[in-house]
Amino acid sequence: MYIDSFDEANKYILTDGDLLMARTGASAGNLLFFEGDEKAVFASYLIRMKFKKEILSKLYWYFSKSKLYWDQVRQLSAGSAQPQFNGGALKQIVFPFPKSISG
Repeated sequence: MYIDSFDEANKYILTDGDLLMARTGASAGNLLFFEGDEKAVFASYLIRMKFKKEILSKLYWYFSKSKLYWDQVRQLSAGSAQPQFNGGALKQIVFPFPKSISG
């Protein structure tokens, strides 16, 4: 949903390839890969991630499905009843990726 009703809306508009991470609750650490050109904004309970290259967003999204990713999320989450996963914890995630994607 997009509402063009405030001056600073542009900084919340999603672009193709953005990743959105849930910060709290049972879904903390889950990622959504945003694809599309429709106007949409993200809410404050989400963390938007942007990579400089499109391929890295998709690679990170695939990585978020791995045991290595979830082991780190569980270790870095705060709280037990309502897990919290913030930007500081996100920066500590070790993301292994190839130096080159060419064979």
